Amino acid sequence: MIKNIFRGMAIGITETVPGVSGSTIAMILGIYEKLIYSLSILTSHERKEAMPFLITFGLGMVIGFALSINIINYLLHTYRTPTLMFFVGIIVAFIPFLWKEANNHAKTNLTMKHYLIITLFVCLVVLGQLLGGSNTLEMSNLSLGNYLFLVSAGFIASTALVLPGISGALMLTILGIYEIATAAVISLYIS
Repeated sequence: MIKNIFRGMAIGITETVPGVSGSTIAMILGIYEKLIYSLSILTSHERKEAMPFLITFGLGMVIGFALSINIINYLLHTYRTPTLMFFVGIIVAFIPFLWKEANNHAKTNLTMKHYLIITLFVCLVVLGQLLGGSNTLEMSNLSLGNYLFLVSAGFIASTALVLPGISGALMLTILGIYEIATAAVISLYIS
């Protein structure tokens, strides 16, 4: 039980860092299949089997997320460029692991060219963030279009939670609302 809390904390922390996939960390920790299986039987009669694991894991994930989101937000506001460069470094460091996993599961072999294109895309996104400044959105006066965009972004980011190698935080960064999302979570946490 305690082990599942710590595993959940590791994945919760991971989910706040753009470029690092919580699912990839679940694979490294050896619990990805159990997590997916437990989630898949949640609506069946076997859900009692999954509940102890999911509750302890979920508790750990919430704790890890809550602890790390404040640190990430502080770093982004105080040391924006070094923090974003750190994220780029993490993304680049994970490429060999992702390459190995993708080649193990893909029907076709991916080449270095594929990963170079992905890396360049991510670097361009981060560069755009550096040059574009901080994202702001007036949360008290949202249009229908903004609501639809935020719901869509949340859907995309949550889908990334179950796909190894795809970071939900990176998806929010690509969509330009990572800082908005972290600020919103912190304001809920403080309130």
